[in-house]
Amino acid sequence: MAGGEAGEIYQCGSLLDRLIEQDRKLSAPSAHDDGSASTTFSGRLRRAADDVKASHASLLELTNDMLSSAQQDGRAPSYRLVNLSGRQPPSEPPAADRVYGNVDASGHLLTMHSFWQLAKAAAPQYDRIVFDFRCRDEWEAVPPAAAYEIGKCAINLKIVVVRHPSHSPHWWMVGWSAFIEGHSRGVEERRRTGQGGGIEELIFVRIEVQGAPLPRTAPHTPPSPITLLPSFTLLALKSIKGAAEDHCHLFDSRRWRMPALEHFRGAEGSFGAFCGTSDRLQSLDVGGTRVGDVAGVIEGFPGEGSSKLERLQHIRGLGLAGGDADAENIDRLRDALKSRGCLKLQHLGFICLWVPPVTLPTLRAIEGFLPAAVPPFGLPVAGLSVSFATEGVLSFDMSLLHRIPAPSLLMKAMLRQLASIATHVEWAPDVSFMEHPTSLSCEKAFMESIRFDRAFQLTIHQSSPTLPAGHPSTPDPHAPPSHVWAVIDHIAPSAFPNALSELSVGGPFGCAAAARLLTAAKVRVAAESRVLADDVEGSEALQMMKSMGSGTVLGMVQIAGVAGGNVGGLDEWARASAQDQLPSTDSLDITLHDQLAEAIAWEQLDTMLQQFVRSTNKVVIMVLMRDRKELVAAINKVTATTLADGDRTSIAIDPVHTLRISRRRT
Repeated sequence: MAGGEAGEIYQCGSLLDRLIEQDRKLSAPSAHDDGSASTTFSGRLRRAADDVKASHASLLELTNDMLSSAQQDGRAPSYRLVNLSGRQPPSEPPAADRVYGNVDASGHLLTMHSFWQLAKAAAPQYDRIVFDFRCRDEWEAVPPAAAYEIGKCAINLKIVVVRHPSHSPHWWMVGWSAFIEGHSRGVEERRRTGQGGGIEELIFVRIEVQGAPLPRTAPHTPPSPITLLPSFTLLALKSIKGAAEDHCHLFDSRRWRMPALEHFRGAEGSFGAFCGTSDRLQSLDVGGTRVGDVAGVIEGFPGEGSSKLERLQHIRGLGLAGGDADAENIDRLRDALKSRGCLKLQHLGFICLWVPPVTLPTLRAIEGFLPAAVPPFGLPVAGLSVSFATEGVLSFDMSLLHRIPAPSLLMKAMLRQLASIATHVEWAPDVSFMEHPTSLSCEKAFMESIRFDRAFQLTIHQSSPTLPAGHPSTPDPHAPPSHVWAVIDHIAPSAFPNALSELSVGGPFGCAAAARLLTAAKVRVAAESRVLADDVEGSEALQMMKSMGSGTVLGMVQIAGVAGGNVGGLDEWARASAQDQLPSTDSLDITLHDQLAEAIAWEQLDTMLQQFVRSTNKVVIMVLMRDRKELVAAINKVTATTLADGDRTSIAIDPVHTLRISRRRT
C-alpha cells in the first residue's frame, strides 16, 4: 500500500476515534440538565460517525477499483489497499522518499514512492514499456542513471514504445536511450549464464499534442566520432518502426549494434550505418530518403563481396528528386546491393518527391535491377515488382509512351503506375518524332490501359526547336490518323476521368493536339477552368476553343502570341463570339506580339469589342509595340477613334511599349 494512502486513512481513523470519544462523554447525563440537549447532540455525532465510516468504506472501494482498472493487461495489480490499520505511516524511508502526487477521481490526494523506484521494482514483471510524452512529468524526472538501472532490471522486456510529439522526435532521448542501453547490458550478463531474452521490437509513434510546450531536451546532433565509446549490442532486436533522423544519429553515434535486425521502417533521413550491423535484413522502408543517400549508406556497410544482404527482399521509400541524376544514383544502389549479396530482391518502392517527371534513363536504371533479382541457377525474374508513390504534385511525360519501341512487362507496369498517380500530364515531342513518328500499332492494347486517374492539368507543346506554322511536319488535327497522333488516338476515352482544371498549349502542334482530344471527347474542361495558349496564331487558338463547344463555361482564357492577318484573327474571334460558337468565359486576354500599328484596323476595334463581350464578361487586348514611335502612333489612332460606351471601355499604357484595351460586359 502506498504511504500517502495510509496517511489519508490514518487521518480518517483518528477523526472517527475522536468523534466516538466525544459521543461517549456527552452521552453521560449531567446533574444540571434533563439530558435532552445531550441526547440531541449525541445523535448528531453518531450520524456524523456513520458518515465517516461510509466515506471510509467508499474510499477503500474506490481506491481498489482505481488500482485494479490500471491493470489493463489482466494481471493482478502490483499495489492494492487491503487494510485500514489506523496507524500513522513512519517518517523514515521509504515514506520519506515520496515525491509524486496524483489526485484520483474522488478528489483524494494519493502519493507514492519515487516514480523510478517503483518502476525499477516492477521492471522484471513487464514485457512491454511505453515512454509517452503525455506522461512527461514522470519520465523527465527520472535521471538517466536511474533509467539505465531500470532497463537493466527489465529481464522479460520484449517491446519498447516511444510516443513523442510530432515536432520533437528527440523528446527525452537521453532517458529512454539510457534505459535501452542498460537493458542491453543486463541481457549480456544473463547470456553469460545461459539465459536469453532481450528487446525484439522498438517502435516510435508520432503524436499530435495541441498546445504542448516544447520538450526540455534539445534536438540530438551527431557528435564527433569517439572510437573508445563502448558499443551496445541489442542481440534480440528484430524490428524498428517509425524511426526519425534524430534516432538514426543516436543509433550511429552511440554505436548500437543490431545483429538480429530483420525489418526497418523510418522517416526521411532515418536510414543509417546501424542497419549494416545486421546480416539478417529482409525489408527496408527508408521513408523518402533520396536514393543517392541510401546508396551512400549501403556503400559504407562492411562486407563488400560477402553475402551480408542476401536475405534482403524489399526496399521501399526510395526518394526520387526528378532528372537524370536519379538514374546514376539507382545504378550506384544496384551495384552496392549486388556486391553485398542481394540477389533475391522482390520489390522496389519509390517516392517521387518533386514535380518533374520520372525520366526514361531513370526507368531504364530501375529495369537494370532485373538481372540483380535473378537468383543463381537461372530462376525466373518475374518476382521483381516496382511501385511509385508521390508526396504532392507529380508530372507524367506522355512522350515516354512512344520513346520506348518494345517496352518490357516491368516497363509497362511502371508507366501505368506513374500515369495513375500523376496530377499533371505533359506531352512535348521533339522535332525528330514530328518528322519521323514511331508506329505504336503493336502497343495499342497497352496504350488503352493507360489511365490518368488523378490528372487535372494537361500541357501540350513541342520541344524546342518548334516547327513553324505551315511546316510539312506540322500535323493537321482533322487529317486522317497518322503515327504522330498514335499516342492520343490509342488512349481510351476514359483515360482522363477527371475534368481538367487547366489546359495549356503551345505552338501550332499544341493547339492541334488539344483540338483533336477535345473533338474526340477524350478530355473535357471543368467549369471555371483556365485555358492558356502561347505562341499560336489566332485561327489555331480559335479552332481549339470551338472544339470545346458553346455550352462550356470557362474561368480565364489567355491567348498569347497571336499573329497573322486580319489583326491576328481578331475579326474571326469576334464573329465566332457573336454567333455563339465559343465557350462562355469570365475573362478573355489576347496578346498581340510585334504588330505594326498601321496593320491594325482601329476603326473596327469598337465593333469587335462589342462582339467579344457576348461570350465573355471581360475582354482585354494587349498590343506589344516594337518601339516608342510605334506606340505613340497607335495611341494617336486610338484617341482619334470614337469608342462606344466609354464607361465600359478603358485604354491604358503598360510598361515596355504595350497598349492595353479592355471592354467589360454590363
